[in-house]
Amino acid sequence: MAIEYTSTASGMPGETREQREMERRAVIRRLDEARQAVAERTREAARYANEQVYGHPWTSVGVSLATGVVLGLLIGLSIRR
Repeated sequence: MAIEYTSTASGMPGETREQREMERRAVIRRLDEARQAVAERTREAARYANEQVYGHPWTSVGVSLATGVVLGLLIGLSIRR
């Protein structure tokens, strides 16, 4: 027992060009809203990081040094094997 569909160019049964266009615009709008939200959160994180680095410069230097030493040791150990 096979079900037969009549489809349009998009492959969806009974879908009109206007419906596809409306769906496409809705998807574009949602993607744009998501992009804007991510961009705003990124700007906030960068602002916070900037405030922390300028507010505590020597702590930032120490954390960077420790991170570099740990990464250097891990890379050195992985190369030896």
